Amino acid sequence: MAAVDDMNIATGLKDALLKARMSIEKILNSKPSRISNILGVDQYVAKLIYEEAKKAVTFESIILDT
Repeated sequence: MAAVDDMNIATGLKDALLKARMSIEKILNSKPSRISNILGVDQYVAKLIYEEAKKAVTFESIILDT
């Protein structure tokens, strides 16, 4: 499975996710409002994190399927 480091987001956000022990799986199983609360970021930023996690997983599945 894709990792937080595979996400196309700022390094500081990756560091915050790792510090909070948020894996891609945990991100995708959380609503952006929960991500916002855990990281202390705006809802908009949390939604971007969530969307980037989805992209990372989709990209990985495309690569593995070829």
